[in-house]
Amino acid sequence: MRLFHGTSTKKLDQILKNGLTPRGRKKSNWKEYPSAKDRVYLTKAYALFFGSMAAQEDDGEGVVLEVSGIDIGKLVPDEDALAQATFTDVPILETMTLKQRTRYWRDNAQEHTFLTSDSLRLLGNCAHMGTIPPTEIEKYVTFDPVQVTLVCDPTITLMNYRLLGDRYERVLGNFVDNDGGTPEQMSDWWDPDREHWEALRKITMERAGGVHG
Repeated sequence: MRLFHGTSTKKLDQILKNGLTPRGRKKSNWKEYPSAKDRVYLTKAYALFFGSMAAQEDDGEGVVLEVSGIDIGKLVPDEDALAQATFTDVPILETMTLKQRTRYWRDNAQEHTFLTSDSLRLLGNCAHMGTIPPTEIEKYVTFDPVQVTLVCDPTITLMNYRLLGDRYERVLGNFVDNDGGTPEQMSDWWDPDREHWEALRKITMERAGGVHG
């Protein structure tokens, strides 16, 4: 399992010196569903999107960091994943709004570490309690948010991840392994059969006399 964090390059020097630190008293980038103050969020799929959002906030470029060697015992479930899931054995959640459920799981994540694997399975996200030291940052790759639009505008829901999560993960892994990528490369990573389908479409068009179906 590979885990990544997306943020702005304006934070990169501090990260390389002090590690990935929780936001603490700094305001969250997510106003309606603010992140927790005491943890660092990690993802298998959406780091380019999160990095793009942070870059817009800071008016800079984005950066994806891959972490390794982290203490699995410090991982907790992502509150968004659990808030969107259905827990019939937790009656208190049945009367809550999505916003209330998100807050509930954010405040109680440490008591439900056994759900971290479910969080990753359902939404590809989790969180690390406390700072991730710089020695556990395996690699980082900077990018221009404009060039990664294809994989940077997801609707982060359980259904989106179920349908497209493998594509987000493939693009993200290839992006980091190749020290970045052009929009054309990312299109190929997103849909490796694209050339096959384009060739098939061309043959079909020729046989149909060039008429679009």
